[in-house]
Amino acid sequence: MNIIEIDDSKIIQEIIAGNHNALSVLYEKYKYMLYSQIYHLVHNEDDSLDILQDCFVKFISSINKKGELIKNIPGFLRRIAINQSLDYLRSQKRREVLQNLLIQFPNFSHSKSLMIKWFRKNYIMN
Repeated sequence: MNIIEIDDSKIIQEIIAGNHNALSVLYEKYKYMLYSQIYHLVHNEDDSLDILQDCFVKFISSINKKGELIKNIPGFLRRIAINQSLDYLRSQKRREVLQNLLIQFPNFSHSKSLMIKWFRKNYIMN
């Protein structure tokens, strides 16, 4: 039987029952779809693979909380992938801003609290 033909609800039931092979089946079924969406947002192969792994970790923790309430598995996985990608991009932007700030204002490094206040005022509150 082809992986694509396996019913998602059966895979979820197997994962809840503790079958680790079912998680592999789910991963194989959706990894290309998710990877392409993540890469489209992130534009970095290594980071996209890391985010893909994080998506499945987050999905497993969601299964434990929601169980059979997840009806649209591909949609749910897509939403996790998009959110994880956006979180990654936000963190990269903050890191970039802080690095540029330290380059532009080297004296800021002596006053960490002043730098944090400035950063919050200009980038987080807006």
